[in-house]
Amino acid sequence: MGDRLRILLECLNKLETLLSPMKISSIWETEPMIIKDQPEFLNMAVCGSFSDTPENLLKELWKIEDSAGRNRQNEISKGPRPLDLDILLFGNREIHTEILDVPHPAIKERAFVLQPLLELNAELCEPGSGTVYAGLLEDVENQGIICYKNSEQVKTLLKDRYDRKL
Repeated sequence: MGDRLRILLECLNKLETLLSPMKISSIWETEPMIIKDQPEFLNMAVCGSFSDTPENLLKELWKIEDSAGRNRQNEISKGPRPLDLDILLFGNREIHTEILDVPHPAIKERAFVLQPLLELNAELCEPGSGTVYAGLLEDVENQGIICYKNSEQVKTLLKDRYDRKL
């Protein structure tokens, strides 16, 4: 919701303080999957090293979502929201706690997750099972995903706006 690109750029600016060094994918525009009556989404993936626990990373991501105006108490699940950050993978770890499931359970079903994730690392495999994610992209190709800004365009926008150089 809102100025999608501005929100993403502000998010990337904040994420760069948490994940070092940070790599970014292109931004992909996608149609809503579950609740269709809402604006299209912008999606991307980032990767970087985080020196604390996955749970603490998730708590930091929630703070970034809050700063973008997200209010979980007043939103419809899978409905419109200004920002939604997920931990897709955390190294090769499998994590299952009350607040976190890694790898993210829906990676294999969503082109808007697989495409940017594989852009960062085409050889990624699912921890535990060893499933090669690249082999799954064909199964989800027809989900209405288009490149909105390539990664070089995003880097230029970040440099221009925040004087950040990824």
